[in-house]
Amino acid sequence: MKIKTVLIITFALILLHSQSYAANYVCGQDLNNDGDIGEVGETAQCVETLEGQLCLIGSVDCNTSISCPPGGSYDAISKKCRALAEDALCPTEYTYNQETSQCEAEPITTYSCPLSPQYTCMNNNGTNQCSANQCVDLDTNPPEEDSSDQTSYQNDGQVDDQGNCLGQIYIFNGKPGECRTPGVNTTFFNCCSNNEGSFLFFKKYCKEEEWVTNAARDADRCHYIDEYCKNEWPIVGCVQEAKVYCCFNSKLGRIIQEQGRLQLKKFAPDGQWGSTEDPNCVGFTPEEFQMLDFSKIDLSEYFADIQTKAMQQIQQNMQDKINEFYQDTQ
Repeated sequence: MKIKTVLIITFALILLHSQSYAANYVCGQDLNNDGDIGEVGETAQCVETLEGQLCLIGSVDCNTSISCPPGGSYDAISKKCRALAEDALCPTEYTYNQETSQCEAEPITTYSCPLSPQYTCMNNNGTNQCSANQCVDLDTNPPEEDSSDQTSYQNDGQVDDQGNCLGQIYIFNGKPGECRTPGVNTTFFNCCSNNEGSFLFFKKYCKEEEWVTNAARDADRCHYIDEYCKNEWPIVGCVQEAKVYCCFNSKLGRIIQEQGRLQLKKFAPDGQWGSTEDPNCVGFTPEEFQMLDFSKIDLSEYFADIQTKAMQQIQQNMQDKINEFYQDTQ
């Protein structure tokens, strides 16, 4: 019975030790002064030392000073503190050395942080260093996470047997979308670009919804709202940001939304796109759509695309005709 009790206590001690050793101490510093610490090299795992947790980001070597107990001086050759003996009697903290007929003591080595005396010098594998950046244990101080509401104005109303909407109809309705910029949660991969690699590589670090948002934005179908902090470490700061958009089914829809909103009092004074937490991507009701003055909406951006596509189609048709001619003559 006693052996069993000892084994349980031993296992409990091992478990407690492993939990304290596995503490998730992290730190960071905004090295490029852009307001967040989401870039590569701006965050790190802290190094455990006997003096505490050391953040290597922004760390510097400590200044070293050597002193001796009162009554003696430091000898650089012997690396000892020495004092003259009087009748083989030595000052306090000194020991008489018969071979040298001198009193000797170990020198007192002290370290000071050049950044500020308030920062502790820590022995990192034989080198005493200090850092102004504080380490935070994320196990006891969890990160603060924020999110954007991506659920507004979905096709979730009632429909009849033919699929016609029985509720409020919105014209050029949009949907919120977001993507994460390089940061801690994406392993510093840019989830706001579909050109960073193959889809499989993208999928390793990002969400499929981010790929969809990027594709819509690259097709000029999205209105940019703003960027917000999605994940923040206590004391350290923001380690992951995300961009929020309102995306539409077509480029034409985005153009009419951006310019049409400015004509309606409901969206005054600047379009009322909402916030990153609650983007307002609502379309126009039929009544609002009838109120729009299309003579004041500049569609040149849309027409330019149509002309480009038309020219490409004409060129393709010509090439097809040439290919057919050569095939017929062979």
